[in-house]
Amino acid sequence: MPPPNATPSSTPVPLAVDLDGTLIRTDMLWESLGRLLCRHPFVALRVPFWLRRGRAYCKQQLVARVTVDPATLPYHKAFLDWLKEQKAGGRILILATASDINMATPIANHIGLFDDVMASDGKTNLRNAAKHRALTERFGEHGYDYAGNSTDDLGVWPGARAAVVVNAPESLARRAAKTTKVAQTFLRPTSHLKSLASALRPLQWIKNLILFIPVLTAHQLGDQPALLRVTLAFVAFCLADSAAGLLNALRHLDADRQLPTQRHSPLASGDLPLQFALLGIPLLLLVALGLALGLSCQFAIVTGLFFATAISYSGRLEHITLLEGLFVAGRYAIRLVAGLIAAGIP
Repeated sequence: MPPPNATPSSTPVPLAVDLDGTLIRTDMLWESLGRLLCRHPFVALRVPFWLRRGRAYCKQQLVARVTVDPATLPYHKAFLDWLKEQKAGGRILILATASDINMATPIANHIGLFDDVMASDGKTNLRNAAKHRALTERFGEHGYDYAGNSTDDLGVWPGARAAVVVNAPESLARRAAKTTKVAQTFLRPTSHLKSLASALRPLQWIKNLILFIPVLTAHQLGDQPALLRVTLAFVAFCLADSAAGLLNALRHLDADRQLPTQRHSPLASGDLPLQFALLGIPLLLLVALGLALGLSCQFAIVTGLFFATAISYSGRLEHITLLEGLFVAGRYAIRLVAGLIAAGIP
C-alpha cells in the first residue's frame, strides 16, 4: 500500500505525430500536386512561381485549388492502432506536420484522435528546425515524444524525450537513437524497387512483341539492321506503355483506393511514393519519344498515338463496351503498323 503522502503517477508525455509518411503512407504535397496536374494542368504551370515564395506558400495555394478526401488516404494501420491505444491510455496527441493547416485539419478530424493540429500556415513551413522550435516552445525541451519517418525529423528528435520511428528503414532508427531514446519503431523495407517494377507493369510489355510480327512474316529475321530497329521500337513502346500506366494510376488514385484489389497497387497503397510517378512519367515518355525519333518521324508520331490511346482508353471510354473493343483492337493494329514502319517494310 502506498504511503499517505505519495504523489499520483505522472500524466503521459504528449505525443506529437508527423503526418506525411508517418500517419499516412503518402505525402500531402505530392497528393495535391498530382491531382492539380491531372485536373488543372495549365494551373500547375504556376507551381514554380509559388515555390519561389516558399514551400509553405506553395502548399497553401495547392490546398486552395485541390481537395483530397481523408477517407481515401492510405493510413499506416499498425501505427494508427498503436495511437488508439495511446489515446485510450490518456495521452495527449498532437498532429504536427509540415503540410498546410487546411490539408491537415480535415485528416485530424477524420481520425478523431488528435487534441490539436500544428501545421504550416502559408508563411512558416513547419518542418525540421521550425517544428523543433514550435514543439519546444509549447511543451518545453524534452517535454514531448515525437513520431516521424524521415531524415527531416532528425532535426526534431533532439528536442524530444523519446522518438517513435515510423515507416522508415532501420538505418533511420539507428540515427535517431544517437539524438534521443527510441521508444517504438514501425519499420519498412529499405527499397522501393519491387513496387516500382510492379507499377511499370512489365507484363503489359508482352503485347508489344506484336511489333516483331512484320519482320517474322516477311522472313527478315536474318536482317540484323531491321531486327535492331524493331528492338528499339519495342523498347520505345514499352516505355510509353509504362508512362501511360503510371499516369492512369495517378489519375485514378481516389477510385483505386476504394476498390478491394486496386487499393493494394503500388501508388494507391503508398508503397511507391507519388514523386516516382510524377517524375517518372515525363522521363519515360521523353526517352520513348527520343528512341522513336531516332528511328523516324513517322514512327515517333505512331508512338505518340499509342500513348494517347492508352490514356484515353483508361478514361471514361473504358466503360463503353463497344468502344472498349474498338480501342483494344485499335491498339493491336497500331503495334502492327509500328512494326512495319520500324522494320522498313512497305
